[in-house]
This record gives sequence, C-alpha cells and structure tokens, in this order.
Amino acid sequence: MSRSISRIGLLLLTSAIAIATNSCGGGASKITQCSSIATVVKEVVTAAKELDALVSKDSAKEAKLFSDMSVKMQGFSKKLQAVKIQDEKLKGYQSSFAQTYQDYARAFDKLAPSMKSKDQKAIDKGVAEMNNLSTKESALGKEMAKYCISK
Repeated sequence: MSRSISRIGLLLLTSAIAIATNSCGGGASKITQCSSIATVVKEVVTAAKELDALVSKDSAKEAKLFSDMSVKMQGFSKKLQAVKIQDEKLKGYQSSFAQTYQDYARAFDKLAPSMKSKDQKAIDKGVAEMNNLSTKESALGKEMAKYCISK
C-alpha cells in the first residue's frame, strides 16, 4: 500500500512543481493569481508527502491517517475556493482543483475503513480511484502551468 501512496504523493508533487516553477509571464495580476492557487497546491503536496512518510513508518495506522487526510483535503478545497481570483480561466482551474480535492477527500474516506478491515478488493478499488484522481490532477496542473506562462 505504501507504494501506491508514494505514487499519489509523486503525482501531487508533479502538478505543484509544474505550477510553481512555470508561473512566470503574463501580467502581474495573472502571476499573482497563479501563485495564489499554486500556494494551496503546494500545501496539498506537503500534506501528501507527510502522509506518505507516516504510512511508511506505521502502516498499522493507515486507516486513521487516511481519515485525517480526508479532513485535510476538505480543508484545502475550502481554502482554495476562498482565494480571490478574477481571471475567468484561472477561476476554472481553481474550481477544478477544489473539486479534485473534494474527490480525494471522499476517496480517502472510502479507503480508510477498507484499510482497517483489510478488504483487499475495496483497497484495490480505492487505490485505483486515487490513481485516477492523481492523473487528473497532474494534467490539470500542467494545463494551468501552460496558461500561467502564456502572455
């Protein structure tokens, strides 16, 4: 399971790096707005890395860790929704990231009891859902990064 969580963390990191390192160009307002979204995305990456490290150290507590991560993801979604964005295209990215984080929260909520009961079929389904979300988030991050560097 730790390997799957590592992949989740890696994919979360990919989207954050794409946004953070490429958000230059365009007007100052656009840069500032891109940066505001990237700041929250980086917080998600940090939380994913922390989760991965904790799961690696104590896999027996995965269910509790996943429940806690669900709450954090809900908080990240709300925090991102609270960011003031004027650019219409960036509002779309903001909304998509916020929805993705809500989807992660639901996925962690579903995965937690499966981990506790060691229901391998449900665990596999949950991991597949996480992988799909990671792929979606990574693509979203790359798309936003491209927009943020455009003039």
